[in-house]
Amino acid sequence: GLTGYPDFDEGGPLGQAYAGFAARQFGHEVDPRWVIPTADVTAGVRLALDVLSDPGPMVIPIPGYPPQLAIAEITGRARVDLVVDPDAARAEIDLDALDRLFAAGARTLLLTQPHNPWGRVFTRAELEGVRDVVRRHGARVISDEIHAPLVLAGSSPHVPYLSLDGTADHAVAVVASSKAF
Repeated sequence: GLTGYPDFDEGGPLGQAYAGFAARQFGHEVDPRWVIPTADVTAGVRLALDVLSDPGPMVIPIPGYPPQLAIAEITGRARVDLVVDPDAARAEIDLDALDRLFAAGARTLLLTQPHNPWGRVFTRAELEGVRDVVRRHGARVISDEIHAPLVLAGSSPHVPYLSLDGTADHAVAVVASSKAF
């Protein structure tokens, strides 16, 4: 709204606008009724954690966006770091390590994609690997896709996590108009 507080109704003009944008930009069909405004992406992550995620530990690939590194603790969860070598030729999520973290009790993955600060756009195959690990453990994914519209020409295209088959039952995506929508 004009005062800076969003209208928290599902869908509406914002939902329709985002659904149109997602279809044009990513070829991803979004039901406008599934779009729920929040004050910002971090607030959306917190809402998803509070409402949809089990209270167990939260996996965060490291390095990560500093404000989100504290979100697990803020919501009463332990943070479990999935460390990725930023100097590797290609920063990738170690699916075996992710599997071990979920087997040890983690319940939610905060997936930032395209990743900040790596600048990586995950491929469909990589995201399908993440999906398969998450489903095997009955866990959740919160996919922070705020940078999706900023993928550089010549890079792999952004693949919305929720565009993959078998993700709607365990995932939420958070997006924002503040970057490029």
